[in-house]
Amino acid sequence: MSYSPPDYHFDPKSIGIMSLNYLEMKIVYSGNHASMAWPANNLAIYFPICLSEKASFAGLWWAVGSTASGNACMGIYDEGGNRLQQTGIVAQSGTGLQLPAMTAFQLPRGRYWLGLVLSTTAGTVRGWSSPTIGTDTAKWFAMAEETLGSTQIPATMTPVATSRNPPIMGLMRV
Repeated sequence: MSYSPPDYHFDPKSIGIMSLNYLEMKIVYSGNHASMAWPANNLAIYFPICLSEKASFAGLWWAVGSTASGNACMGIYDEGGNRLQQTGIVAQSGTGLQLPAMTAFQLPRGRYWLGLVLSTTAGTVRGWSSPTIGTDTAKWFAMAEETLGSTQIPATMTPVATSRNPPIMGLMRV
């Protein structure tokens, strides 16, 4: 796979798009953290992360926006684009964090991709709704996307670069 995540390092106690200090600064200064519609049916958005040490996780999570609708599936991939864990397809519900039941797992130090797909544009997630903030952030962090035929996160991702607004998602520590 020719598209690999950048090598970012941060504290593995809080893993996800909200745990990057320079991204948090954009939220503080921009005020653009809000509920946003999913950009396309069955579109996967991938966000690169890097673990600086081995860590144990209870599961994967994303922040549901003001309208919970349709189904979602989230996964984590190794640097080569191979799925390591997934939530399975779950109905979006409520607002705030959605943390589907999963078996705890460990990941060694390394670079990974978080991937999230929603079945419908009627569903919303929390993220960066400003086109400028989203585009800049997507480019800065080398985010990617993939159009899928269903809501199931694929076993092997084949991403392309994206300028979509980043959703808030992450891994829950044990």
